[in-house]
Amino acid sequence: MGPEDGPVCDSRSVGDVLARVPMSISQLNGGRTRRFRDILFSAPAMFAFSCLLIFSRRVDALTNAQFWAEDGVIWYRQAYELGVASLLHSQNGYFQTVSRMTALLSLNVPLEYAPLFFNLVALFFNALPVLLINGARGVELLADRRVRLLLSFLYVAHPYSGEVHVNVTNIHWHLAVAALLVIFFNDWRGSFRKISDLFLVVLCGLSGTFALFLAPIAVWRHWMSRSRRSLALAALMSLCAVLQLFFILATPETRTAAPNGATFELFWKIVGGQVVLGGLLGDMWLRVANRSWWSASWIPSCVVSVVAVLLMARAWFKGGPRIMMVVALGGMVFGAALLSPQISSAEPQWPIFSRSTAGGRYAFLPILAMYVCILWQVFHEGRRPVRVVASAMLACVLFVAIPHSWVLPPYQDFEFSRSAQRFEAARAGSVIQIPINPSGWVLSLKKRQD
Repeated sequence: MGPEDGPVCDSRSVGDVLARVPMSISQLNGGRTRRFRDILFSAPAMFAFSCLLIFSRRVDALTNAQFWAEDGVIWYRQAYELGVASLLHSQNGYFQTVSRMTALLSLNVPLEYAPLFFNLVALFFNALPVLLINGARGVELLADRRVRLLLSFLYVAHPYSGEVHVNVTNIHWHLAVAALLVIFFNDWRGSFRKISDLFLVVLCGLSGTFALFLAPIAVWRHWMSRSRRSLALAALMSLCAVLQLFFILATPETRTAAPNGATFELFWKIVGGQVVLGGLLGDMWLRVANRSWWSASWIPSCVVSVVAVLLMARAWFKGGPRIMMVVALGGMVFGAALLSPQISSAEPQWPIFSRSTAGGRYAFLPILAMYVCILWQVFHEGRRPVRVVASAMLACVLFVAIPHSWVLPPYQDFEFSRSAQRFEAARAGSVIQIPINPSGWVLSLKKRQD
């Protein structure tokens, strides 16, 4: 090797290479960390995690699945007896399409596993808003990951949601939240998104009365965006609202004839108790409701109501159109519940509604609207005193309401699988009485000819 061949090793180049090695390793580790974080917080992962959290709140929903109320007595029985024609039947004066479709699909599995099928469908719709919030369009809607994660957790851990937890009868409360998010989204690039958005809006519109409240919001949203997408969603939801309203007005006898029994005092007790304290304390609200200082006067309930309303009013005026729409939905739903609650078939409604164990489903969306306002004030409020109050309310929810309300009581075990086996072994034409939850409800099923 001659001098013209140059040095075997350039010390400067070796030093440069060695200096770059730690940087390359750091970049590699950083890239892996980012990929892991992206996977961990991806929409499918958040959806799966939310399903696990929902399941953990009442494990018997899947380990010992049983029908709940109308799930068996109405939806399954009519699907079994009428088939596809059951889709054309209204219930309580309006269509309940998602419940009836679930029942029709469940006929493809043995009766023993039908409640499990029902609950799996309900679990999917319970977690669907989390999937939407953490998807690509949800990230555009809520850029701050902290807000998305907290909102997802508050939705899954909602401390006053026992009545709407994993049952098909109340599935439309979660479906309404999913439809509202779809209305909020800005685009639907791709055929799958278009079809799924349209299907979800129509399914929600023909399931319960939520079309009556979501239609004005969809029209409001279109007035703001003036896009073909918003026009299509507003038109579909409005058509569903007209159809549902027609059947409600045409069949008034399907609603309870019990009087409301409304009073000024009961109004404040319902708002302050069912919504404000129900959302801030969860099951701990039961203890407050039994205190003499709460039951003897309407003033404490009025005070907590006014504080919450003032905070929500500030979020309404400062938080932008979507905050306004969330609050509007919660307000319209709760207002309709006060005007025509379906809690008792004989006794006055409002005295029962004011109790801590009645009508919790009507508070589900108003409480969720309150949580949205609290989160906005915690992360975006400019005035420190308001932000401090909102932070205290959020801490109360996270460290008092949710821990005390996480585990929901299991359903009473009526050994549904044995009743199902008895039905399967029965002769055609036999009528089998199957006890289901809540206690006192009975599914009477007539065995048909195979």
